[in-house]
Amino acid sequence: MGECIGSSAAGEPVEVPPGDFASRAFVWGVLRSGDCEQSNGRIEFRTDDSGTWSCTTRTFSTSTGDIWHARFTVRNAGGLTLFETPTFDSPEMDDGNPPPLYHWSREFIYDSSVFNEIAGVVQHYSC
Repeated sequence: MGECIGSSAAGEPVEVPPGDFASRAFVWGVLRSGDCEQSNGRIEFRTDDSGTWSCTTRTFSTSTGDIWHARFTVRNAGGLTLFETPTFDSPEMDDGNPPPLYHWSREFIYDSSVFNEIAGVVQHYSC
């Protein structure tokens, strides 16, 4: 299993119009695990207790259909774990020439009382 610390796309809550929810997002570039690749990874936390994980994945070689697995450890500025997400699984992926891209996302809920403490996110992944 690989691990990668996400770089912050917005270190402070994003400014939003009155009545909307503030959000904070973290992004990843290209990650590789075995024959699989993830790109454009983005996890967003909103102050309404909701979040969204999205990315694009593909596999370069498979005989059984590969699945990208990702879960996240959310940390405060001191590196302490605030919470962990469940594991998010990609659709079953086939290879090809060129390999097809799989754009997917998953919604989740979390306790937004920790929203202002979120300072970093580590992605744990495998395929």
